[in-house]
Amino acid sequence: MAGLARNSALHVLAALEGAMLTANVLEDPSLFDKGTAALA
Repeated sequence: MAGLARNSALHVLAALEGAMLTANVLEDPSLFDKGTAALA
């Protein structure tokens, strides 16, 4: 099986979704980069 483990994949998706939501609500696209920096 290739890719991330289920729990790791869920963590990544939750971080991406949270970063997108926050950036959109606060109308600050830079928050997406800050919110996902830990994933890199």
